[in-house]
Amino acid sequence: MVGNSGPTVAENVRVVFDPPLPFEDRVDSLTGTALQRMQTGMSSLAPGHNLAWVLGASANLLESETAQVHSVTIEADGPFGPIPTLEYAINLADFRESQDRPAGTLHKLTRAVEGITAELKKRD
Repeated sequence: MVGNSGPTVAENVRVVFDPPLPFEDRVDSLTGTALQRMQTGMSSLAPGHNLAWVLGASANLLESETAQVHSVTIEADGPFGPIPTLEYAINLADFRESQDRPAGTLHKLTRAVEGITAELKKRD
């Protein structure tokens, strides 16, 4: 996900992975297009907006048993010229045993729906 947390529009937003992500040569056309768009630059990104792409199957991304350190460089232009370059080191192996689970539970969702239903019944 690429987002703009600043107060102004970011322009020419570029995201580069070095070395390239390990599954880039095995991705479908939509994923390849997304990776290319990130590297060549997106024309603009408004404040508070986020863009997200599916970059392939996590099994392919995390298949290696060794460290998978990638440098991620983010560059963009603001209203007064280039913003400071951001660079992060990400080790994909750190995510190998993690779970991607949304916050909350089905129990909480059920309770919320029951509450809404009860309120609607009171109005009738």
